[in-house]
Amino acid sequence: MKFKKPNTKTATNALALGGGAVVGGSLSKGMNSYLPADGNAKMLSKLGVAAVAFIAVAAISSDDLGSTALKGGLLGVGAEKAIGAIQDYAATTSLATEDSTDKPLLQFAQESLGLRCPVSTCGCTAVPTSGGAAPIPTIYPALNFASAQREIINMNEVAPGKYTAASFA
Repeated sequence: MKFKKPNTKTATNALALGGGAVVGGSLSKGMNSYLPADGNAKMLSKLGVAAVAFIAVAAISSDDLGSTALKGGLLGVGAEKAIGAIQDYAATTSLATEDSTDKPLLQFAQESLGLRCPVSTCGCTAVPTSGGAAPIPTIYPALNFASAQREIINMNEVAPGKYTAASFA
């Protein structure tokens, strides 16, 4: 692998590819309501969509800006669906069970797949996967500042454009 100084064309293509991937991944999440809700069928349909997206990327032969953005979009769809299928599968295994004695590598894998909440970094609370306890609600701090005491004043016009203020208190 060789690195070289990027020029305008390579930078534009990289932005098109990355932007397409972001848009494709986001739009791919909207597709979830159209997939089967059943566990295995849901996982297999996500894998199927991912496979079709990756094959479509390989089928696009041109390298113009629009094609590059389309490739990025398809890569985004494929990546999001593949990760979703892996998450669906992992949720049915022992990997989905959180334990305070889990090794750091296992904790990292669980956090990466969305099976463990990284409380220290995001402030959210995980829904327990065992034990039947209710999830802990996230409590946000309230900003309750004392309001300024307001005083009613009487504005009197003493001359055109000149006023005096007298308090009623």
